[in-house]
Amino acid sequence: MSDPRLREITLTDIESWGPCYSQEKVEALWPEGRVSVTPLEIADATHLTVEDRLWLLLRPQVMPHSTLADLVGELGERSLLRRREADREPHADSRRAVMVTPAYLRGEATLEDPHKAAAVAYSAVGAYAAYSAVGAYAAGGGAEREWQLARVRKVLEELETGAE
Repeated sequence: MSDPRLREITLTDIESWGPCYSQEKVEALWPEGRVSVTPLEIADATHLTVEDRLWLLLRPQVMPHSTLADLVGELGERSLLRRREADREPHADSRRAVMVTPAYLRGEATLEDPHKAAAVAYSAVGAYAAYSAVGAYAAGGGAEREWQLARVRKVLEELETGAE
């Protein structure tokens, strides 16, 4: 396979992604004696919060851009639907972020249009775009984030077996 995704993730990779935790905390959460871990191991790392696992996995370094874009779109649409089902109409910026972020990740949208730029910035472009567009607006709270993680894990399994 010639895709650029990481099959093994190191502490150096994570530190380069700019986690909000201190280096000491990131190191304390790292499995002792391990140089690297796989994306599936991260998905299954129950000592990490679901949010942290989504943050680590929903990024172009872990899955191909096209897969990430499709997944972001799917999870974002589901999150908007869950908010509507809970009678909490999503903010227009949230709707725009869910629409624009997948297109941006596929290279189909640029940041030239100020509205698109604002939507992508609002959803924190790149790796965190997926998590912001998905997790921050999940109406179901923990149960929805658990579903999101299960869906991400399934996609990672499909990537590993070549059933993309």
